[in-house]
Amino acid sequence: MISTKEIEEYVNGGINEHEFLMRVAKDTDLDDLNLLNRVESVAASLNLKLRHEVGSNLNRLVEQAGSIDTLDSMQKLIHNEVKDANKEATELGRCIGNNTNSIVHSNTLLQRLSSLDVILSDLVEFEKLIKRLPYAEFSEKADIAVYLRKLSSLNSRLTDLQLFSDKFKPIVDRETRSTKQTIVTELHKALEMRNYTTVKRAVTALRAMDNDFAENEFAKLYKKGIEELDVIFIALGTLESAEEIVAALNHHKLKEKLCDWFEKLRMIDIELLSRFADRLGQIINIRMSNASPSVIHILRILHSCANEQVSVVSKPIKHALIGLDNSYLNHCYERLTKIVDTVFSDKNAILDNGCATIQGSFDGIIEEVKFDKRLEDLVKKRVIQALHYTVQQADVMLNSIPQDYRYGRRISNNQQLTYSILNLVYYLGMKYDFKSSVPAFLENYQVTILKSIYDTVQLVLGAMFEEHENNCKLKDDVVSPYMLELCGHLTTFGIHFDQLVCFSSQMLPGMYFVNYIFDSFLLHISLLRPINQATAKRCSIDAKYLLNTLFKVVKNPLSTQNLKAKRLIPNFLQDLPDSLKSANTLTFIPPWFVINLIIGLPPASKTPYEFTGWTRQKYTEWFCNSSDMDHYQFLNTYLIQFEKSVTKLPPYYDVTKSIMQKWSSSLTKN
Repeated sequence: MISTKEIEEYVNGGINEHEFLMRVAKDTDLDDLNLLNRVESVAASLNLKLRHEVGSNLNRLVEQAGSIDTLDSMQKLIHNEVKDANKEATELGRCIGNNTNSIVHSNTLLQRLSSLDVILSDLVEFEKLIKRLPYAEFSEKADIAVYLRKLSSLNSRLTDLQLFSDKFKPIVDRETRSTKQTIVTELHKALEMRNYTTVKRAVTALRAMDNDFAENEFAKLYKKGIEELDVIFIALGTLESAEEIVAALNHHKLKEKLCDWFEKLRMIDIELLSRFADRLGQIINIRMSNASPSVIHILRILHSCANEQVSVVSKPIKHALIGLDNSYLNHCYERLTKIVDTVFSDKNAILDNGCATIQGSFDGIIEEVKFDKRLEDLVKKRVIQALHYTVQQADVMLNSIPQDYRYGRRISNNQQLTYSILNLVYYLGMKYDFKSSVPAFLENYQVTILKSIYDTVQLVLGAMFEEHENNCKLKDDVVSPYMLELCGHLTTFGIHFDQLVCFSSQMLPGMYFVNYIFDSFLLHISLLRPINQATAKRCSIDAKYLLNTLFKVVKNPLSTQNLKAKRLIPNFLQDLPDSLKSANTLTFIPPWFVINLIIGLPPASKTPYEFTGWTRQKYTEWFCNSSDMDHYQFLNTYLIQFEKSVTKLPPYYDVTKSIMQKWSSSLTKN
């Protein structure tokens, strides 16, 4: 059943209205009268509470009512103000809208006026510039034409005007074409006059007006030059003789035209000149592929002109000339070998002026190509190849000559021819290339020629050794017979020696010859037993006589130190054994010679060849063909064994120690 409390809660909002009403409707025990009584009871209770609450809060309610009344007045005032503001804003918006439309309209009119002003200004500028065109210089005309074209592109409305199309455009087009032709004409004049400033102005103006038109004009010049030179190369490619080529070059003036076109195109544009050089190189390859041996006259012009140009221009021309250069180099080699063959085919030619003929041809070939360093270097290589060929031909001819290595006072025809051939090779080698096959070739024949006289020297020295006791009986101031015989052979050989330039010139063979002969004599002395004062004096006389003879045979002096050493030896022998005390003198005497002398002082001392168990001839041959190091090692061993084999060391033996030490140090340094 619905209670009074629940009705109060419903009135106060504490119960959900829908749920409460559903309960009332479903309550079968509740009749209308009963429900009404309860409601009235609740209403009376609420009225009582309300009056009580109103009475207790009357002051506050009055105050709040006053506040509400004040707020209501303020709301009316604000409403009126907002209404007035809205009215004014609406009026202001309408006014601004009207003014904006007026401004937009005025701005549109202003833009139209401004465009019209620009058009009129451009028209005035067009008319003014067009009037200046007939009186302007070509570069100024080009500037005007470019400027007018710029105006047209910037003001598209200008070109839409009927006035512009009818009046100005035809004039501009006509003057532009006229200006281009004027610039082309001025360009050609400036090129002919080599007026670099005018050419650059014309090129710049032409490119500014119409770059494609400018490139076409430059291409015409380029093609004209190529065609003009092509005609010349076609004509030159069919010629054979030097006279014909020289005449054609003079007639066509190839050098002048090449330089002329190079200069013209260089003034226009280096890139254009580079293309011209590329094409010119192709033409040279095609037209000059079958060039004659006289092509040098053409190469001189082409290389000289190319060398005067910058790298981008000279490089393609130089590259194109490689084939022509190689052809010429082959012709050079063939020409030189033919001259060599001609000389070696005639013995009289070799004897008379064979060397001068070959050298003249070598020099002539090199002189022909002085105009180009690279080609000159290549020609020099071919000259060296021709020199090698000359050496081969000389070897072939020498092998065909019956050689006579007996040296009499009269030089035989075969010997004279042999010496002339060797001298020819020597002279050519010294001038052109002495580092290739020439030294080996000459050394082979030098050894063969010297071997004969060396064998004679050893034969005479051997006989002298056998007759040692007889020589000792001679007077102190008399040269031994065998030395007279030996020097007689050397004097006779000197006649032949003088004929061999490769021996008698400033070269090592002369020094080797003197050293070999004199050292062989010193070796002979070192093997004599005993080496007493009489023997030493006899050898001193022979040594002095031998030296004088050698210096007559070999007129080219030896090195200063070597000469001084040779001059000291006769006096050194003359003063033995006292000269062994002079450390200064010993410095210039061969160490092996001094050591052998000291060991040979005792009468019963063994010779080096007896120590080894060899014969004198075998020891002599070994010694002459061995190095200083071999001599040192041999004597070092020899001294050790010598000290063990004797009970008493010979006088001055302590000198050998210092000599061996110095000798070892000098070998170590070398």
